[in-house]
Amino acid sequence: MEELPDPVILPSNMSDNDVKLHTGFPSLFILLAFVVILCDGSIATMTEKVTNLTWFEEWIVYFEWVWGRETLNLESIANKYGASRRTIVCILDKKLTMGVAVMQRWPRFASFEEDFPLRSQRWKDKYGQRRVIFWDDTNVNASDPSDADMNRAWFSFYYGSCVAKGAVFLQL
Repeated sequence: MEELPDPVILPSNMSDNDVKLHTGFPSLFILLAFVVILCDGSIATMTEKVTNLTWFEEWIVYFEWVWGRETLNLESIANKYGASRRTIVCILDKKLTMGVAVMQRWPRFASFEEDFPLRSQRWKDKYGQRRVIFWDDTNVNASDPSDADMNRAWFSFYYGSCVAKGAVFLQL
């Protein structure tokens, strides 16, 4: 029987600062809540493994890769966890597939029946029973124009890059 390596990361040993460093989440509770949502509340799906790493390590590998925390390439992650590059790719494929499946299952926006009760009274008085859609196109990233005047016109110090100067409006 193959001997499993000792875990590199254990949830019981992680402080909130460690969680923030590795994943970007402010706490272990928030990280696990996100994983539960991603897995549709299924503990079996959440703890499913594709490698000899622990299920928790596989999630940390996923978050480190997806959000570019601490380790920025597959070789670094593989060395850190004592796994092969192929093993890391298997983990990422599995978790990314789960993320895409969740995005396809969930609606892109709240229905009117969900949205209306959560509105403030001010909006209810102003718009009544109409569906209000708020559009915000103020941060549409754009490639850097080669023309210096265009680059200057498109550059936003607020966003720190070239962005299309969109609009904010309501659609009724």
